[in-house]
Amino acid sequence: MYSHPTYDPNDIAVHDTKAAGELIDYLNSLPEKPLLANAYQERYMPGSTFKVITTTIALETGAVTLDSFFPDEARVHPALTTDPIMNYGGSVCGGDFTTVFARSCNTPFARLAVQMGAAAMVDGADRFGLNEAPPFDLPRPAASYFGTVADFGKATPLLAMRLRSERGRPHTAGDGARVLGR
Repeated sequence: MYSHPTYDPNDIAVHDTKAAGELIDYLNSLPEKPLLANAYQERYMPGSTFKVITTTIALETGAVTLDSFFPDEARVHPALTTDPIMNYGGSVCGGDFTTVFARSCNTPFARLAVQMGAAAMVDGADRFGLNEAPPFDLPRPAASYFGTVADFGKATPLLAMRLRSERGRPHTAGDGARVLGR
């Protein structure tokens, strides 16, 4: 695994444990977290990568077919919210399912998640391994968490918002590998 630290590791590998400890404390306090192996110890917002999971769930449950049609729209307002989910750059996006998937439209996937409901989305996320410990043996890997049916309660708009990169639950780089491996 590639490593290119933004600090000098020799400053930590010293016999002065007090100085090394102070440097480690300082590095751990930085927002960019330079001591983490970001490839597997950090979480990132899922963004469009979660559309693969939503697509799988929607096709398996019969919520969509490849010919399902979605209206041209730039934004959708999930129920009980005032915060719209918009397509990239505010663009208008719609069409059959293969088109909205290829264009990575946000609005149809937000609608699909709410339409399918918490039980289907959580079951699908679980089948992709999102609520599990990472499947590799490395020190302190970050774990992702989609949530449980109870986490969504009656707030189904949260399903739509979880798919947004700026409002979603963070996922790990390992989740992408799990999606590809299933």
